[in-house]
Amino acid sequence: MDIISLRNSYSGIWFGSTKFLVDDLSSLNTNNEILSDLTKKFGFEFTQIDSNLYINIENDNYHIIRVNDDGSYDYTMFTRIERHDDSCTFVKNIPHSRSSRSSR
Repeated sequence: MDIISLRNSYSGIWFGSTKFLVDDLSSLNTNNEILSDLTKKFGFEFTQIDSNLYINIENDNYHIIRVNDDGSYDYTMFTRIERHDDSCTFVKNIPHSRSSRSSR
């Protein structure tokens, strides 16, 4: 899934508007160190969609990581539930505590 689709998916789960810090995707500085750390910690590959925001979609689970100024992570997962009228609902689901890491 490309970065624009991932950003649209992220925007779609929030009530209200989402303002990304980086408007021009060509100026997004990818942090490979954090991407590598997230892959080791969670076992699947994340995509950086903003300066401090990472997302992975596995089946109907939307895993979202926000990196704080101190280097810790805020982890949230939403599950997409399809409804009979062809719309969907996103339900917040935090199955386990993986919300922080030690500073670099």
